[in-house]
Amino acid sequence: MILKFELFQKRYCELDNNKLFLFYGNNFGKAQYCATKIVSYFKKKFMYKPVFFTSSDFSKRSFKEIILNYDSDDLFGNKFLIIINVENKFSNKELIEIVKKNTLKNLKIIIKAERLDKGSVLRKSFETINEAIIVPCYEETFQEKIEFIKEEFDNDSLSIESSNVHALANFFGNQRLEIDNELQKIKVLLKLQGDLGSNFVKEIPNTINFDESLFVFNIVSGKDKNFLAQYQKYTEYEKNEMRMINALIEHFFKILTVKNKISQGKTMYQSVKELRPPVFFKLEKEFQEQIRYWDQNNVISVIKELFNIQKKFLAGSTSSNSDFLFLIMKIMRKNF
Repeated sequence: MILKFELFQKRYCELDNNKLFLFYGNNFGKAQYCATKIVSYFKKKFMYKPVFFTSSDFSKRSFKEIILNYDSDDLFGNKFLIIINVENKFSNKELIEIVKKNTLKNLKIIIKAERLDKGSVLRKSFETINEAIIVPCYEETFQEKIEFIKEEFDNDSLSIESSNVHALANFFGNQRLEIDNELQKIKVLLKLQGDLGSNFVKEIPNTINFDESLFVFNIVSGKDKNFLAQYQKYTEYEKNEMRMINALIEHFFKILTVKNKISQGKTMYQSVKELRPPVFFKLEKEFQEQIRYWDQNNVISVIKELFNIQKKFLAGSTSSNSDFLFLIMKIMRKNF
């Protein structure tokens, strides 16, 4: 049964007897939200225990074996939820067979995917089962953004005027992950300030318009637009360069990890999808370009230099700041 997102929000507490759930779409934050809602509901009402998997786990273990393990009668009366993150091309014959048979006893299966094509065997198998719940997760509407903002503030017992909610909804894009990330920053800011005064709306552009992940991507891709201003924001006006060093180290380690997986025979698509935390889907294409461009030896050299500069900062070296900026220039110019 296909449910629109707004209908799922109203009816998820009525789905006690359903055992199969599929949340998919280009708005993965919404799919994650739906999965979290249903997991929390079953945990609270029926004491279900969640168990998390990715599609790569099924290359190591039989899916039937996993199902048998978690759907069997438990000595302690435990019931389980299996939550699986899958990729677009994922197909597992055992999973498809289990979905089609729809003979689970107590186990519930929740599948999240960023995107599933119309031709996806997994998607088709769910669509043939009336008891299976399917929620396509598309970009946020303005009203959905308003409701999500209100919910997030309510969860933290923060009051917010309707005009400010609308201001935030206007500033935000249409991806729930992005919205959630920005809301977390704003809520921290508001808690520190202790009120929602007139400065609140003034702080919105400064908080939202700076995307930290994108800034790191821009450096590695050699894009230098507004570099100095963004560098100062990221480092809290050059008071916390270590934060940026760590972000760059993490980013280059991701590139190195993918390169290693590819050398072991995996596809680039699969290797990128297996990264945890994942690369935001809007940046996947650029990330793949970085993987193609950056030679493995150069990546290792950058990581070594970043660690060396990290040591200089920790040792209080007076040249650490200028050395770091020089290294960033080398990275942006790919001068290795």
